[in-house]
Amino acid sequence: MSSNLVAELAAAGVACSVADGLFHPLDTLKTRLHATPTNLSKVIVDAGGGLRGLLDLWTSGLAATAARALTFAATRVGAYPSVRDAMSSDASVSVRVAAGSLTGALAAAVFTPLDVLRLRSQLSSRAHPTLDVLGGLRKLAASEGSSALWRGASVNVARAAVLTSAQLASYDGAKRYLRDERGWREDDSLHVTAALAAGAIAQTFVQPLCAARTRIFVGQRPASGPFWRGYAAGLARQGPVLAVTLTLTERARAELGLSPM
Repeated sequence: MSSNLVAELAAAGVACSVADGLFHPLDTLKTRLHATPTNLSKVIVDAGGGLRGLLDLWTSGLAATAARALTFAATRVGAYPSVRDAMSSDASVSVRVAAGSLTGALAAAVFTPLDVLRLRSQLSSRAHPTLDVLGGLRKLAASEGSSALWRGASVNVARAAVLTSAQLASYDGAKRYLRDERGWREDDSLHVTAALAAGAIAQTFVQPLCAARTRIFVGQRPASGPFWRGYAAGLARQGPVLAVTLTLTERARAELGLSPM
């Protein structure tokens, strides 16, 4: 593994950890809406309401989310520029989509168990250790068999491929257009604007797969409810979390002497 790739993974891992931690309550809310036939107000009441409810949404599955950010998310985001550039120097739309699909699919194929644990913890924090990620994986495997760690892996891989290609190809394209055609400087305003646009595009493409994945992970049928339930919560999270992730990634890359994404 080249030193540049290690630096790229480190930059993305730190950025993803911060962003996923900040917006974890929205992700938990989205997950609960996907899995249960209920409305937003009932999910908040069931979580405890007020400060207690917010704390429940924030802490449920937070340790698994951090572990996932440092592995899965770091790989799919951090490796994207190297994979894109290795494929072709012209960075056409097809190349960007292919690079995002590849890094997303490979990351999900390796780290699906963390996704399963994170989602289970978000839905039932008492059933899984809050801070002991390895203990949570062992407990899940012991109670349901090791195959439970890979339940829904094919859907998870497809979702990650679609999500990463939609996010990063859109971000890459929007940034290049604003910078090269509209004269924007390579700075935070460019990164935030491009990321917000990419987030809306990505959530729209990936929403049905997100809903199906959640239901499969908890043992439900993929079509057991509307695929667009939880879209508003996902959209509210996707743009801001991508803006924080990619802006911090770009800053970290600059500090490490790497070129912009």
